[in-house]
Amino acid sequence: MLTDLINILYAPSWASVVAVFVDLSVFFTMPLLGGYVSSMVFANYIEDPLTYQHAGLDKEYLYGSSMILVKDTIYSATGRPNFFDVSETLQMIQSEPSGPV
Repeated sequence: MLTDLINILYAPSWASVVAVFVDLSVFFTMPLLGGYVSSMVFANYIEDPLTYQHAGLDKEYLYGSSMILVKDTIYSATGRPNFFDVSETLQMIQSEPSGPV
């Protein structure tokens, strides 16, 4: 975001303005989406906790994998498809969930 603000000052263009607008939009909407996803994960987990426990999934793992999907979709739509490190993302998805079950 700081780079885009500097670009507005030193190389003003519509692309710089759009980049700042996208950055600010993501900055303010991500916490809202995170809260929404967290509440949906909590509601679905409470609805049938035994199913998730027998599958070895906890709320933190479900939230993390859901947020990766949401963030990947948003960043791909805004032109940043490689925002996440692919190897780290795959490692997180394939690893065993940790924490209390």
